[in-house]
Amino acid sequence: MQPTPMQESSLINARKPRWIVVVAIALGVGSAGIGLWRFQTLSSAPPQAIPVSEPVIKTVTALGRLAPRGEVIKLSAPTLLWS
Repeated sequence: MQPTPMQESSLINARKPRWIVVVAIALGVGSAGIGLWRFQTLSSAPPQAIPVSEPVIKTVTALGRLAPRGEVIKLSAPTLLWS
């Protein structure tokens, strides 16, 4: 005698190991706990100050007149955008 479809589905459900469900729930709860812990530690930590280094000052001094080494080029912007 063959089992009916209703009996087959109950046999399949009975064969599923319950430990898979228990492990899945434990992993879910553990993941949620770790996520909450990380969020709490990151939000409660004081912000770290970034050390600011003093910029190096490079001064340029000229005694007298500055003269170009080569040819002088005059540049100007156009007076009209559309011609």
